[in-house]
Amino acid sequence: MNRKITASLIVLSVLVIYLIAANVKFTSGVKIKKLKTQVDEILINRPSSTIRLHKKDGRWVINDKAFPADPALVDEMDKSVREIEIVDLVSKKGFYYRYDLTPDRYMEVISKKEGKIIRKVKFGKRGSTGRHTFVRVDDRPEVFLAEGVFEGLFDKQVEDLRSREIFRAARGDVSGFEINCGGKITAFTREAADKKPAGADKKKNGKKDKPVASRKWTCREVPEAKIDGSRIESFLSMFDPLTANSYSAIAKETLGRTACSIKIKCRDKEYTLNIVRKEKDKYLAVSPESGYVFFVEEFKARKIMSASPSDFTSRD
Repeated sequence: MNRKITASLIVLSVLVIYLIAANVKFTSGVKIKKLKTQVDEILINRPSSTIRLHKKDGRWVINDKAFPADPALVDEMDKSVREIEIVDLVSKKGFYYRYDLTPDRYMEVISKKEGKIIRKVKFGKRGSTGRHTFVRVDDRPEVFLAEGVFEGLFDKQVEDLRSREIFRAARGDVSGFEINCGGKITAFTREAADKKPAGADKKKNGKKDKPVASRKWTCREVPEAKIDGSRIESFLSMFDPLTANSYSAIAKETLGRTACSIKIKCRDKEYTLNIVRKEKDKYLAVSPESGYVFFVEEFKARKIMSASPSDFTSRD
């Protein structure tokens, strides 16, 4: 009996050791400290080009032209460098050419705070599993294997890094909008009226029900029309936020006449989009909220330009 118990314990011990080994990441004792410092500059160096992301007036911008950058994308880049996760030490002796970590092959990302370098990472090729990347960190000579794949995150052009948001007119804050296409104007207004729900005077848990706001839409040109609020909400979703498909190098002053415009009243703010003309499968547009000429998708432009009271009328 004792022999059976001993054999069972040995088998159990081997199984436990196997499970532990299968779930523990061995990093040869190497640790790369995760940094909490909030950076204000990121350099992306490739063999043939450099992109500089830096903060200006509290916002991320790109290169000397200071194009607004996509903040979520830059934050992801920043975090991936500061908190890079090393899963293994691959080489202490170099042999960088094996891992695409030579100057003519690697991509280097440098994070700075007030001009001081806080981290440098050189990214080489992917590991054999396709889920890891060979890297060098700071000025250390070793080659490490890092968790994740990074070329999709950092291997971008300036256009890819630019913020696409032109403005954000929160649908719940919109009190009205006006469309002017070739002098034909259509305007919609939302009226708010407080109404008490049934049993409002009754108390629940010692508290009275709060008034519920009734939000009714009307069309100035066809005041008798019964406007479907859900159709209006669907239309306004294009502006919450309004995003550019891409940007144009055309100067604003050379654009010419506006073909169609929409003005959206949002609390104490009025947002304007001016659609100028079609170019291929997109429309050139401008807005006071952006200093740049940009493109909007054809379906968005056509939806605005063709909008009429009947598009928003209830089918009931």
